[in-house]
Amino acid sequence: MVGGYYFNELTGFTLQADQTSFHARNLIPDISTKSLAGFGQGTLNVTDALHLTLGVRYTKEDKSTAGWTTTGFDTDFSLAHGGPPPAVVPPCLYFTPAPAPTAASPGCYAALSNAISSSKTTWKAGLEYDVNPTSMVYGTVSTGFKAGGFFAAQDGVFKPETLTAFTVGSKNRFMANRLQFNIEGYYWKYKDKQVSHLGPKTDGSLDLITENAGDATMYGIEPELRFMVTENDQLETTVSYEHAKYDNFKYITVAPGPTGPGTCPTSAAGALNVPPFAPLVQVNCSGFGIPMTPEWVVTAAYKHTFPLGNGARVTGEISANYRSAQVSGEEQTLSEALPSYTTLDALLGYHATGDAWSVTAFGNNLTNKETYGSSFFTGSVPSLTAPVGPVGPTTLVNAPRTFGLRLAAKF
Repeated sequence: MVGGYYFNELTGFTLQADQTSFHARNLIPDISTKSLAGFGQGTLNVTDALHLTLGVRYTKEDKSTAGWTTTGFDTDFSLAHGGPPPAVVPPCLYFTPAPAPTAASPGCYAALSNAISSSKTTWKAGLEYDVNPTSMVYGTVSTGFKAGGFFAAQDGVFKPETLTAFTVGSKNRFMANRLQFNIEGYYWKYKDKQVSHLGPKTDGSLDLITENAGDATMYGIEPELRFMVTENDQLETTVSYEHAKYDNFKYITVAPGPTGPGTCPTSAAGALNVPPFAPLVQVNCSGFGIPMTPEWVVTAAYKHTFPLGNGARVTGEISANYRSAQVSGEEQTLSEALPSYTTLDALLGYHATGDAWSVTAFGNNLTNKETYGSSFFTGSVPSLTAPVGPVGPTTLVNAPRTFGLRLAAKF
């Protein structure tokens, strides 16, 4: 197999953010992305049972951004996307609350102009061995590449991320194919892993910053079992164990930074070089866990089919998902620590003869368990009333108990 890939995109947009006690913040960039790649992969049958796979890919990607970050809702957006800012503007004092901009004081403008070019050759090598017609073992070594990019700052550039992955496993069918058992183990090594967190930029503003954490290691094992108990009954279960830690991850934020039991240690790191010269700390999360990677994930499902006389059928399924305790944000604060939880889902569907059409009713998170997604820490954001903002994370909340109906048809 051989192939090529080409992508060329030019995007321009305007983002207005009301930051309450601060000037309104506006982002007005033009972003250009060009990506070109060529790849090939082949498999050699060394013997009837032994197969060797080799693959290679070359990727080149160029990105650039040009535009402005501004304060003030009265920003003249007709000048955006390449247009010049006003000739005279006041300084940008993001950490100092100030009156809303007026026509006489139109806020401030800061230029955005960055470019990054990266290329990488990645590869894959793998062996498969057919133990017998229903069992095989395999092992692969492969590398991955994720291009760099920008965040909203004049120096807001982050480097590409690379990955080396080792995988071994086995796939098997027993009992006349009624029982399927697969197991896979893996070891992943990240270099310059890209992470996002809340922090200060060199212009004095606070924003979500993407930067390269350094190295990270992930390894684990995942067995999977599927069993056709009868022609109409099926059991499925998967158990996943994962160890995921940062080998090296340090970042800078406004003092005091994350505080409390179990948080990453901090040390003084000078001060911003713009008013009001806020003190900074370095946060060292080396050795801490990677967010949203629970150590254990267990899923189990039972499916039953009710055949009908006209060739149609009714299907039912109930499933459970367990996730062990984890942390939801890069800052590793106590308030970002999530406890273990289990959710329960179910569905019931009618399938017409030949699957010409179907209707399925479903219920997700039937116990209405409150669960959370990723988060970022807001404890260092200043406001009008306090030197720091609310102590705690801004967190994405997952869906509550949800019921729905799905309709499908083939034509």
